[in-house]
Amino acid sequence: MSLRRLCSFLPLLILLISMSGCIGSSSTSKYYLLEAIDSLDDKEVTAEAKIQIALAPVKIPKYVNRPQIVSAIGKNSYHISEANRWAEGLDENLSRVLQQNLSVLVPSVVLLTKTSKLAKKSKFRVDVNVLEFYVNPQGLALLVVQWNVRIEGQNIVSRQNTYQSPASYSDYSIMVRGLNQCIDLMSYDIAKAIQRISFKN
Repeated sequence: MSLRRLCSFLPLLILLISMSGCIGSSSTSKYYLLEAIDSLDDKEVTAEAKIQIALAPVKIPKYVNRPQIVSAIGKNSYHISEANRWAEGLDENLSRVLQQNLSVLVPSVVLLTKTSKLAKKSKFRVDVNVLEFYVNPQGLALLVVQWNVRIEGQNIVSRQNTYQSPASYSDYSIMVRGLNQCIDLMSYDIAKAIQRISFKN
């Protein structure tokens, strides 16, 4: 092959090599889950001592109920991270964590209304509606939520609370940990409300 012909093929060859390099070096996403609190102690609570609670599916705004983790970058502005994702649907993850938390904190048998027919027979019912759930530009995890506790269909306790926890604006493992702490704080408040109601009744 002549030098002139080789030079004509050289740009194409460089382009093909660069494209193959890009394909091979594509970054992988990291996946995160919210986790339930650890057991308060090693003592087992007998079934007779437990309250039965029906937990409705936790409602979450569509803008955060997505595979990508969402954070606020300013007023009316949000960042959706393609590289940092929830390992399952955020609404399902949060519902399961709350179910586990209340079962330990109250303590109670918590039945999901979405999957358990026995939930209809529960004396207590908990509904949770998340309004905001993200890390703000100051690196604080934020949870704004409405929740209520009902007894036999009657609304007994209704609250709208804002929970904050130190987090990070760049480290997603710390961001998720801060969001998890907000869920823990909410779980403690709901558990205390159920305990007070149960004591009176």
